[in-house]
Amino acid sequence: LTVGQFAIASESFTGKNSTLTFEESAFSPDTIQKLVLTDCDTTIGKDVFFYSEQLTTLTVQGGTLEIGEGAFTNCTGLTESTLNCPVSVGKSAFDGCENLISVQFGDETVKLGDEAFSYCSQLESVSVGDADVEFGTDVFYACPETLVVSLNGREFNRDLEENIPVVESDFIFSAITEEFG
Repeated sequence: LTVGQFAIASESFTGKNSTLTFEESAFSPDTIQKLVLTDCDTTIGKDVFFYSEQLTTLTVQGGTLEIGEGAFTNCTGLTESTLNCPVSVGKSAFDGCENLISVQFGDETVKLGDEAFSYCSQLESVSVGDADVEFGTDVFYACPETLVVSLNGREFNRDLEENIPVVESDFIFSAITEEFG
C-alpha cells in the first residue's frame, strides 16, 4: 500500500501485516496523533510527519522500518518512541522533536543517520537491546548532556557518541564497550 500526500486525515493509523510506503506529507499534520505498526515492512519517506505537532505516539513492533530524512522533524508532541524491529533512521529524522523524552529500540539491527536526533532538547534516554548498531555523525547533536544511551545493557553518556566511529558496514557495539568500558 502506498499512501500519497495528505491522504490520511484521521487521529490514528494502525497497520498490521502489511507492506506500507508513506510518501511526503501523507498525513495531515493537524490531526494525526498515533501511529502503530505491527509486523509491517514500512518505508516512511522524507518529511512524512513534518511539523505533525499533534503526534504523540510512535510504536512499531516487528517487520522492518525505514525512516526517511526529516520524517518526524518538529513533531513537538512526540514524547516516546518504541521501534522494536530492524530500523534505519535517516538524516535529521527526529530533528527538533523538543518533547521527545525516550526512544527504545529492540534487539534488531539499528542504523542511525547523521543528526538523527538533533535538537531533541528533552531527550533523556535512548535504549538499544542486543543489536548491531551503526552510528552516523552528530546523531545526538544539541541534545542534553544528561542523555543516557544504553547499548546492549551498558550505559553511556552523550559524550561517548563522539568516540563512536562512523562505519560503512554493520558494526557490533561490543567492540567499543571493550575499548571504553
